[in-house]
Amino acid sequence: MGFLSFLYFLFSISMFSFVLARHLLDKYEEIQQMDVEPWPEDRPYVPGPMKWYSGRTPWIKDALFSPYLKKDSNSVEKKKKKKIRNAEKY
Repeated sequence: MGFLSFLYFLFSISMFSFVLARHLLDKYEEIQQMDVEPWPEDRPYVPGPMKWYSGRTPWIKDALFSPYLKKDSNSVEKKKKKKIRNAEKY
């Protein structure tokens, strides 16, 4: 009886690995067939592990690079005013 349970255990592991491999291959083929847009010139390129996301998922690009993209001119003016106020204090 123990031998049959061991065989069932091996069978279940092999089926799980087969299904997982099939799923990963399908995802890989799906990614290969996607339209990849070139990197826009106005966005800074950040090298590293996130370069995989360069043209595939725009929502994650916006989430990753939003601090670089949204340079608020108002914040620059606020910093200048703060420097002037600090200089006037002394």
